[in-house]
Amino acid sequence: MAKNKFLNQRKRGIIKKILPKKIVEHIRYKNVAKRLNTVKKSQDFLKLHEEVKQIKKYLQNPKHLIDIGANCGEISFYLSKEYPNAKIYAFEPGTRAFNVLRKIKKKFHLNNLLIYKMALGDKKEIVGMEFPDSNDTLAFITKRKNSKNKVRIEKLDDFIAKKKITQIDFIKIDVEGFEMKILNGGANSIKKSKPLMLVEVDEGNQKRFNHSSKDILDFMKKMKYEKIQHDNNYLFIPKRK
Repeated sequence: MAKNKFLNQRKRGIIKKILPKKIVEHIRYKNVAKRLNTVKKSQDFLKLHEEVKQIKKYLQNPKHLIDIGANCGEISFYLSKEYPNAKIYAFEPGTRAFNVLRKIKKKFHLNNLLIYKMALGDKKEIVGMEFPDSNDTLAFITKRKNSKNKVRIEKLDDFIAKKKITQIDFIKIDVEGFEMKILNGGANSIKKSKPLMLVEVDEGNQKRFNHSSKDILDFMKKMKYEKIQHDNNYLFIPKRK
């Protein structure tokens, strides 16, 4: 009992270090605790913090930033506050996580944050979505045709063209194995804009969609990117000409 209490206090302490105080107060601890159940080690949040530092180092005066797999909005919140003159486009297809994201946008007046309840991929389609029992804010796309939850998918290239965005400065992708689909669907925009990119590269997740970590690394190498690795997360930096 005492041990569990200590672990909960430790988790809360880590969260407070990573997220702004107001956002921590807004999200109920019981929901955050469920989300933490999907993280192998609490130290992952500290590593995420290091990645945020790297983003700040390389991202100067951006105008358009994209958060794909925004979940409850940790990165979106940071980007919105750190770059108030930029537009942040956040994509989150999961209903529960999207509702938290929407409340955060409203409560903290994140007027430069644009949120979309949809997914991105390599083609326009409707697919199934599953929610693990251990985490009601984590969702992932499934190949199961009988899934009760459906989500709309669009190509990143098509979205950017529709919104008439001429330059993308940053893209974050964390979508539980669907990363390669998104990269293929946004290849033209990535090649044109050469944005700074933060991508989750998890071998186990990639296998769910018949891909591998090597596929992502080869794709980014072909696009002429260098990489900085933080465990399963890679910061991809466009090579200088």
